[in-house]
Amino acid sequence: MQLDCRMLKPQDAEMFRPLRLAALQEFPNDFESSHDAESRMLVPELQQLMQQHAIVGGFLNGQLKGFAIIDAVRLQRIAHRARISSVYIAADVRHTGAAESMMGWILKEFGRFFTLYRLGVRSDNEVAIKFFKKMGFQEIGVEPRAMVVAQDESGNREYVDEMQMYLAT
Repeated sequence: MQLDCRMLKPQDAEMFRPLRLAALQEFPNDFESSHDAESRMLVPELQQLMQQHAIVGGFLNGQLKGFAIIDAVRLQRIAHRARISSVYIAADVRHTGAAESMMGWILKEFGRFFTLYRLGVRSDNEVAIKFFKKMGFQEIGVEPRAMVVAQDESGNREYVDEMQMYLAT
């Protein structure tokens, strides 16, 4: 399934918000943010966040069905690198080629600027790791304790490990 992809703009915040919240609720340990934090975020705050990141949206029949965030640092020596994060595809279009379509668009469009892409995937998320390998990403290794996903009243933390991956084009 081919998604129509484009960069999301701050004025897309009200359309982006429900899909973003769905992603955070469905996969709470896969994202750096949380459903609780973003559900309290007002639309102007979300718009400001959207100005700070390149967010790609994938559309089917005018409905937002997926997104990914692409970040880069513009320092001369590392300006060829980008970090991909928060990749999400709505449940009703998974396993249809929608994710491949969106990632293919990202790699083509951003290929004018970047020759190295990095990302982190929860190390036990075999489906995502397999998908990114299919897209040409290679494993670098597991980063232990990459993200805190819970903390109890005593300060004890629960972490997830991330498989770090890269794609050189």
